[in-house]
Amino acid sequence: MFRYMCFVWSAGEHGDVPKLEERLQRSGIHWESVYRDQGCAVLCAGDRVASHCCGPVDGHGGVVLGTIFARPTDTRTAGPLRSFSSAEWKKICASRGRHLIDAYWGSYVAVLRGGAARTTDLIRSPCGNLPCLAASWRGIRIYFSYAPDCASLRMLDLSINWHYVARFITRSASAEETGLHGVTEVRPGVRVEIASGRESREHIWNPARIAATDVIEDAQMAARQVRAMTRACVHAWASAHDSILHNLSGGLDSSIVLSCLADAPSSPRIVCLNHYSVTSNGDERQFARLAAQGAQCELVEHQANAQVRLRAALDAGVSECPLPYFGDLHLRRFRIELARRSQAGAVFSGDHGDELFMASVRQAAADYLRLHGFDRTFLRIVAQRSRNGGMSLWRALREAIATNFARPRWNTLADSRQYNVLLRDEVLDELEREETSAPPWYLADAGTPVGKQRHIASVIKPDLYYFPLAEPNDPEQIAPLLSQPLVELCLRIPIHVLTVGGTGRALARRAFVGDVPPQILQRYSKGGVGEYAFAVLYDNLDFVRELLLDGALVRQGYLHRGRLADVLSGRPSSVTKGVAKLFLYLQTEIWLQIVSRNDLRAAA
Repeated sequence: MFRYMCFVWSAGEHGDVPKLEERLQRSGIHWESVYRDQGCAVLCAGDRVASHCCGPVDGHGGVVLGTIFARPTDTRTAGPLRSFSSAEWKKICASRGRHLIDAYWGSYVAVLRGGAARTTDLIRSPCGNLPCLAASWRGIRIYFSYAPDCASLRMLDLSINWHYVARFITRSASAEETGLHGVTEVRPGVRVEIASGRESREHIWNPARIAATDVIEDAQMAARQVRAMTRACVHAWASAHDSILHNLSGGLDSSIVLSCLADAPSSPRIVCLNHYSVTSNGDERQFARLAAQGAQCELVEHQANAQVRLRAALDAGVSECPLPYFGDLHLRRFRIELARRSQAGAVFSGDHGDELFMASVRQAAADYLRLHGFDRTFLRIVAQRSRNGGMSLWRALREAIATNFARPRWNTLADSRQYNVLLRDEVLDELEREETSAPPWYLADAGTPVGKQRHIASVIKPDLYYFPLAEPNDPEQIAPLLSQPLVELCLRIPIHVLTVGGTGRALARRAFVGDVPPQILQRYSKGGVGEYAFAVLYDNLDFVRELLLDGALVRQGYLHRGRLADVLSGRPSSVTKGVAKLFLYLQTEIWLQIVSRNDLRAAA
């Protein structure tokens, strides 16, 4: 399990840096120095292959941490880079990282050193999931990927950030805030400049500007490019591993990724895993079998067992925010064990295909109206929305016009009060008073169509890199559909083209005709884990009651204890809406317990 720690300070010696490095080594994990000069030290632990040291070139130095590829020039991509030429490194440093984002892609964090002022630039990749967290101590800026490593330093009082907690349980957390005071997140596509002990941040990758550049409206051309770029990105990720475990649900996205893996030039060994539950929508084995048969690879089927002890989630390590503990307790651990038995270096998935290929068709007509105005094509898209959405033509027309001309409301509270019924009104009142009318950072201007706004927002969220119960030798988790070249391509395709014909992910279905079994391309139902999740919840009801009814969220006045007790009584409840948010509250309460049980105070 790869992780890094970077210390940056004003030029010269700093007596506290050796102390921090000594504390790291005392944690029992071997840390290796991969870059060092007067003012910067970078250390790595775990998979050493995933770091790229760059020696000084004309006064410039630094290191790129993670996995990085050259941009595909003809939709074919070589394997991960191990080093840069002197000329390329000079371009990267001279551009202060912009050349890195324009000419390369992957999951990385770059540390660039150079210039007369001896500034440090730190760049997080736009679409990679390698985390970048930040803290400071005694004039030293600290950047790291894994919260337990920072906690082991014992240099900060890592207390709970209750403002973040309130935002988290309403799904409205800010871009940089975390659940620990003194720790912030460097968002994807951001450049951090550290000079004279001070830090400034700038977004140097803007998806809205990309979405408005070289727009592709020819559906046939778009389909060809989506197929070619998806294959190039999956092939690039596959080239880094001799053996791969692929999480094959049987849905469209995981089947697309498998079709690309099956003919990857590097010819990795592929083992597929299908988790299923015997519920109304949890068994997709028939489709997984079709996909695995078409790819001629082994398929392992594993039945999800509701006999999961949620209490074991309290043994998870400290993290900067609540994590999805439930899947890690059973489904993911089985997956990791199978990966080890298969000697797989990575676990692939089709995650985030819904967002990338656009499963929702609701804003297609409104976006077209914004881009082209009222014409025959607009009326055809409205008619498709009417027919496929089971609504009248006039209702579909009103929806499109109202959505197009509605004044944007940049309110980050994801749900209305009717779906936050277990939260106390005072919490929502306070958060709503904080809301502003300023657009999110990732929008270049308010002219971006509303559907494309939502498309952008859904694909800029990085995937999870470290899981709650992660162990040092866990294989890497890779969601190849969230690759920067493919994300940028799909952003340049309007919503009405991604959903051509009025169906979700229609362009992706066209793109992979002949690669994915037709039964999968033609299915529009989708599997889910909702029934299984509630079965686990009710099997652990005593623990859930104990944790939530007497937990910190109730004590802090966030949750309405009476309504919560009604929902968790085991009897029919008068509370019917928003019950699914129990999982979010339980996840948060588990995290609060973990943070409280660990001594995160600074050492004396």
